[in-house]
Amino acid sequence: MKYLPTLNLWDPAVGTAVATGRLRLQPGQWVRCGDQKPSRIVRDAGPAGRLSIWAVHPQPQQYQRWLSAVRDQRTG
Repeated sequence: MKYLPTLNLWDPAVGTAVATGRLRLQPGQWVRCGDQKPSRIVRDAGPAGRLSIWAVHPQPQQYQRWLSAVRDQRTG
C-alpha cells in the first residue's frame, strides 16, 4: 500500500472516509490534526461504528521510541 500525502484528520471528508473504511490509514502515515504539526499514525482500530485513531504527535523521536518498543516486544 502506498503512503498518501499528509491527511488532515479534522477534514470531515477524510474523517468520513476513514470511518467508513473507504480510506485505510497505515502505520507511519503522516497526518495532521487541524493546524498542528504533522503526526504519525500508530494504528486505527475500534469496534464497529466507533473508530479510534492512535497517532504520535509532533516529536519524531516519540514515534521512533514507540516503533522500537513494538519491535522489541515482537522479538522478546
